Amino acid sequence: CPHPTNRILRGWRKKRGTSSEVHALITAEFDQLIGKPGGGTNDFSALELDCRTVSLRIAAVAIERRLNDDHSDYLGPTIPCSCGHQARYDGRLEKTFITVLGPIILRRAHYLCAECERGRFPRDHELGFLDGALSPGVSRMVGVVAASVSFAESAELLLELSGLSLNAKQIERHAEALGRDIEVAIEIPFEEAVH
Repeated sequence: CPHPTNRILRGWRKKRGTSSEVHALITAEFDQLIGKPGGGTNDFSALELDCRTVSLRIAAVAIERRLNDDHSDYLGPTIPCSCGHQARYDGRLEKTFITVLGPIILRRAHYLCAECERGRFPRDHELGFLDGALSPGVSRMVGVVAASVSFAESAELLLELSGLSLNAKQIERHAEALGRDIEVAIEIPFEEAVH
């Protein structure tokens, strides 16, 4: 079943309405998801977190839809591969990415080289999803918290402050990859970069 926030975007797309009409759609969606004023909880902290969650989900669905509707990452039937041969278009493949807005599922053009058997996703490179499933914004967040506290504490901080659910192992792997990138950029031994 599609996420209920999709109704907002469908209504918005159909109407192409005024900002007051869009505001009414969004308000109705919030009322349905977190309750009408006076009918639910008066715990402001809980209400605030619920509203943040709904707001971020609406934004994530909008970005997901926009990127999936855009097929400009199709660059033709073949593209040059770094091995010197040609990679052929292999269709659109789905992957879940973690963004500062939450998870999004993207269908991206995939090119596969028969010679070196490596695949390439032009959209991933274009958006900065270079090494894995974390957006550049989440990557920066992980780098900041992992440099400050343990990986387990980093996972707790990310969940508490941003609502992002990453486990300690994901954070550790990403922090180590960032350390290697820093090492390459400034040419110092890896052990010194992560300690």
